[in-house]
Amino acid sequence: MLTPDPGPDGALALEDKDAFAAVLPNASLPDSDFNFYLHLRELFRAASATHHEVRASQLALSVAPPGGDTSELWYRVIKGLTELGAYDDAYAALAASPYDKL
Repeated sequence: MLTPDPGPDGALALEDKDAFAAVLPNASLPDSDFNFYLHLRELFRAASATHHEVRASQLALSVAPPGGDTSELWYRVIKGLTELGAYDDAYAALAASPYDKL
């Protein structure tokens, strides 16, 4: 998990920002754990890595800002678990979802 920066510069500690900048000089840095996990989820989705997409979605849900619309994340978790044949986990995610319709 990313080390939070207590200052106004975002969610990364300064040494983490420097490390990211050294590896990804032209990339914009995520401003929160939530946005980092969303970005990671999209990378896994593009690579058709369903297991990792599900995990990144679950991590995003765990740090989602209160009051935000997370229906797409819940949908991806449930759909991904179903595709993986993890039917018990998909059912548990469906039951845990705060949305009536996905």
